[in-house]
Amino acid sequence: MLFRSSELPPLIDAIDKGQLYPADFMRGLGACGAFQSHADTQNCDLNISIDAMSEVAELCGASGFMTWCQAALVWYIANSENDALKSKLLAKVASAQILGGTGLSNPMKSFYGIEKLKLKGKRVEGGYIINGGLPWVSNLGPDHLFATICRSEEHTSELQSH
Repeated sequence: MLFRSSELPPLIDAIDKGQLYPADFMRGLGACGAFQSHADTQNCDLNISIDAMSEVAELCGASGFMTWCQAALVWYIANSENDALKSKLLAKVASAQILGGTGLSNPMKSFYGIEKLKLKGKRVEGGYIINGGLPWVSNLGPDHLFATICRSEEHTSELQSH
C-alpha cells in the first residue's frame, strides 16, 4: 500500500458531496511514487500506479478516478515530443506537486465522428490562445493543468496537439 489507508476515509463524504478536492491526499500519492512509473517511458512498469489506483478506488471511487486522471496527465507529458514541456513539468506532475488531468473526451469523440472538435488554437508569442468549450474535463481545479487537443486556426484541416 502506497498510502496510509486511514488518510482517505475521513475525507470521502466531503469528496462525494463535491465539498472537497483531496489535493493534499493526491500530493501524498505523488510523494509516494504513485505516478512516477508513467514518467519513465524506457523502463515503464505500471504496476505501482495501477495498484495505487486500485487501492484508492476501493475506498473512494471519485478519488480513484482522480488518481487515474493524474496518471494520464503524466503519461501524456512523458510521451510528448515536446522536450521543453517534459523538462519543465514532467517531474512536478509525476510527483503531484502540480495536479491535473485530461480533457480528451471531446477530441477522442471527434476522431470517430461522434461530435465536432470544440477547441481552436491560435499560436501567439509565448504559447497559444485556445477558444471554445469542453463540457467534460476531468480532475480540473483552478491551479491544475490538463491535456487536450485543438484545431489550429492557421491550419484548419490539421489537428495540433500541445
